[in-house]
Amino acid sequence: MTIEDLVSSLEIVGSPNPDIFTLEDLAQFEMEAGFRLPDDYKQFCRTLGSGQFGGHMKICCPRIEYSRKSISFMKIALWLAKEEFGNFDLAQEIKDLLNACFVFGTNPNCQDVVWDLRTYQESDDSYDIYLIPLDPLDEFYFLGRSFLKFLEDFCIGEQGYKNLPEHLYPCEGTIARRFTRYDSSIGSVAF
Repeated sequence: MTIEDLVSSLEIVGSPNPDIFTLEDLAQFEMEAGFRLPDDYKQFCRTLGSGQFGGHMKICCPRIEYSRKSISFMKIALWLAKEEFGNFDLAQEIKDLLNACFVFGTNPNCQDVVWDLRTYQESDDSYDIYLIPLDPLDEFYFLGRSFLKFLEDFCIGEQGYKNLPEHLYPCEGTIARRFTRYDSSIGSVAF
């Protein structure tokens, strides 16, 4: 699947002034943030912009403030859950991931989608993608490496959820081939 295939398969609704990024916006972000964005994600941000698939997954074009705020909430949740952790090694793994990730998606079930910035490989121009449930924050789940495959399996399809615990599944009827664009005034406002 390509971004063009994705766009042609979607009903696109929402803002007439979508939160779409230019190549210059994306280059500026990469320079300021100090890491490379995958090309398929950049193409997504140049074509569709920030928005929501169906009634479920929200994808945000790069906003450092949004990512930092989400990570701060996850760190607080981890700190609050520390009493319940029986596995110190897992708690340390989650902490390490939170210290090295960038949030680019979320859903109504309080689950954030992140790239592990320690895992970039030039060969596939990508990072490991993880789903981190906030409530309770006691585990994280590897979803793959390809942003486009993530969109296909978790945003417009449900195939990817088959490998996850049932409590992480989206609510029935929320996965749809509809994309609601967010307005460009979204700025750093969290979803």
